[in-house]
Amino acid sequence: MTGKRMIALLTLVLLGLAFSTFPAHAQDDYEAALARAHKLMKGYRDHEAALEAYQAAEALTGSPTFELLSGASGAAVGVQNYKLATEYSRRAIPVAQSDEERGMAYTQLAVAMIGRGNLSKRKTKAVLEPLHSAIENLGKEGRLARFLLGKFLLKLGQDEEGSQILRDLVGDYPEHQLAPAATALLDDPRRTRMRILPAFEAETLEGQTISDKSLRGQVVLIDVWATWCAPCRASVPHLKKLHKRMEGEAFTLLGISVDKNEEKLRNYVTNYGMAWPQFWDGERSLSVTRLLANSYPTYIVVDHEGVIRYTTSGWSDQIGSTLDLKIRTALRAARKAAKKL
Repeated sequence: MTGKRMIALLTLVLLGLAFSTFPAHAQDDYEAALARAHKLMKGYRDHEAALEAYQAAEALTGSPTFELLSGASGAAVGVQNYKLATEYSRRAIPVAQSDEERGMAYTQLAVAMIGRGNLSKRKTKAVLEPLHSAIENLGKEGRLARFLLGKFLLKLGQDEEGSQILRDLVGDYPEHQLAPAATALLDDPRRTRMRILPAFEAETLEGQTISDKSLRGQVVLIDVWATWCAPCRASVPHLKKLHKRMEGEAFTLLGISVDKNEEKLRNYVTNYGMAWPQFWDGERSLSVTRLLANSYPTYIVVDHEGVIRYTTSGWSDQIGSTLDLKIRTALRAARKAAKKL
């Protein structure tokens, strides 16, 4: 008996497929545990519970499959445990059964390494190795690996090579969701050397078009959230007070919802008086792919030049106070810059 074949998307990192052989009863237990993990991961986006389920499935076998290890790596990224995600992705590489699976595992390894942050020049160079390996196995189909490789080569000052990789990516996949981000890096390489708000353009629930360019000159607080997320709901009173207090300031509060049901989102926003722009990102093409927001709520403070100054996840009174402080600091810097004009 073989495990069910399926693919789960995380931060554009596909989870691969694998097969394993067990005694009948152990195989059934393993498949049930693995199916539960997949359901939590893909169906409910409950990364914490999914990670626990993958670990429970692992305890049922002495030979973890690629499917399990890759899934566990994706779930670990979802809870921002990048060290654990790195370990799982490294273990997934030798059990991969195809070039596609190896490419996926190397891509996941690179994403986990990037997620661990504090990338010195030496660590940035270390990320290039799994990205090259991912592309060797996936070829042109390794879109995320190609994008990340181009980006990090630019960051290292290898502009000619990095730019060529990004140009080739855009040429091969001009309609892909990574194409605008790649184009933005080509237009403004400083995005690789500073934390710049990714290029995007989206329509709000009210039909207003907002882009990274239209937000320039404003201090922005991005709230990546969902109606089913308890901490997200708990933050609403504070956000409402913040929105009202900032009237007249060069400030924008921007909600990005990952809800699957747009109507439910619209009703929630109306019922709770959330009178600031809201994007519906049911496919997570902006929240996860561009902003790398894998847990909810995630808050991102962006200054008037489009530089990301602060990012955090979760909700508490302390987080609310810290966000207020970061916003006030960014507004002071914006006013100071305006006086120099």
